[in-house]
Amino acid sequence: MGISFIIWIPAFTRMTDYTKTASLDATSDLITFIAVIAVRKR
Repeated sequence: MGISFIIWIPAFTRMTDYTKTASLDATSDLITFIAVIAVRKR
């Protein structure tokens, strides 16, 4: 129990870091997408 818990915590933090990075990428993609649409509508 103790050892697996010690292993699981860094894995979980790495996962949340990855999720944060992924959501940041998704946000920048969305901003790019909106910018492209705005430019095309002009």
